[in-house]
Amino acid sequence: MSARQRIRGGQLISIYRGYYSCVGSYYFALAEDKLKQVSYGSYSLMRSRLMGLLVLVHGAAVELRALSSSPH
Repeated sequence: MSARQRIRGGQLISIYRGYYSCVGSYYFALAEDKLKQVSYGSYSLMRSRLMGLLVLVHGAAVELRALSSSPH
């Protein structure tokens, strides 16, 4: 296994880890919404959803940057 393959493998693992932590935090925000909705109402629901969406978009941007900078 060459050094280049090892580097690419490491990049792929970090990309997938970032993606899944992103998706996980988005669903965590949605689950948090369900709990907050009972007590706080729709404002916190929208805010949590926007935060989850921002996290998801940020993760996608990081993923794309990592993909574009990796040597092909």
